Amino acid sequence: MSLAGQISDTVTALASTRAARREALSGIRSDTARHLGEARAAHSRMATAQQQSLSEALRSTKLATAILLGAADEQIDGYRKERLKQAAMLRRDLSDGANSLRSKTSKWIGTQSAMRRKQAADDLHQRQRDRDALASDVRALTEQNLSFLAALTKDRQEASAIWIGRSVTVAAAVPAAPIKAEPPVKAEVKSDPAPEPVKAEPVKVEPAKVEPAKEPAKPEPVKAEPVKAEAAPAAAKPEAKPDMKVEAKLEAKPVHKSDKPEPGKTV
Repeated sequence: MSLAGQISDTVTALASTRAARREALSGIRSDTARHLGEARAAHSRMATAQQQSLSEALRSTKLATAILLGAADEQIDGYRKERLKQAAMLRRDLSDGANSLRSKTSKWIGTQSAMRRKQAADDLHQRQRDRDALASDVRALTEQNLSFLAALTKDRQEASAIWIGRSVTVAAAVPAAPIKAEPPVKAEVKSDPAPEPVKAEPVKVEPAKVEPAKEPAKPEPVKAEPVKAEAAPAAAKPEAKPDMKVEAKLEAKPVHKSDKPEPGKTV
């Protein structure tokens, strides 16, 4: 085959190829445009359907939300009314309880105050009675003790007088003998004067116990024995003379109201 024929075949093939390519390209473009149009139409239809569905869903959601909010508001309103009702009932119950407690407390306080006043009055009367009884007992014991001490003083004075009389009698009964080789001694009989009263300590009188007074010392009997002339002066004095100066000087004072012992104190 000649070169011109090959070149013409090649040019023809290229031309046919270009024509086929143009046809294919136009077909592709038309198919692409058609597919794009269909896709756009389907997308628009789908978008429209989705928009409608979304609108319906949104409307139903809003409606359900409104219904829910209405129910919630109604329930909250019911709760509020119930709470207010319960609060009113509770406030009324608390007020009634407080009033009842206040009245009971006032009654109890009044009762306790009355009982305390009565108890205080009873205690005061009892203490007054006890004080009067104690004062009466102390006064009686004091008078009894004073009378006992007065009788004891009288007995002591009588015993002292008897003892002094016996001492003088014994001294007068002893004979006086002459003294040999010594100057005469006058036999003087000395009689002890009455013992001076000794101030006795105030006697403490206790309400529940009275101490008995001590018994006076008993004088021992004087033995009359013959003595010599040298012992004549000493015969006037008794042997082992007991101390008779035990006379108590009683200062009996009348019991005045100011000296009235108080309960719990001794005279």
